[in-house]
Amino acid sequence: SLSPSSLPSSSPQEQRASVKSLAEHCTTQLEATSQMNAANDCFYIWHAGPFGTINGFRLGRLPVETVEWHEINAALGQVALLLETIENETPLQLSLTLLPLGSYSQVIKTVFS
Repeated sequence: SLSPSSLPSSSPQEQRASVKSLAEHCTTQLEATSQMNAANDCFYIWHAGPFGTINGFRLGRLPVETVEWHEINAALGQVALLLETIENETPLQLSLTLLPLGSYSQVIKTVFS
């Protein structure tokens, strides 16, 4: 820990410059950190040809290009987890209850009274 006695003796101007430099560094780090979005790292959404993808799992099927159901179910599980994360981190209220369980995720209709 820093204490006045642990700092090398220096002039008040040098100490002020040192504190100012540290404050600028901390401000830069805070700005960089505040622009990070963990959801972007956890849920990579893109496309592979005609299919939307989430974390590399394809969503959908076409007559000319078959996607196995286990991959579609895995993608839907990722979508359920993403939607639940959004619901928990924002004021958004879905009219459905999401149970993100990987390939075995479930969507349950919620009745509000």
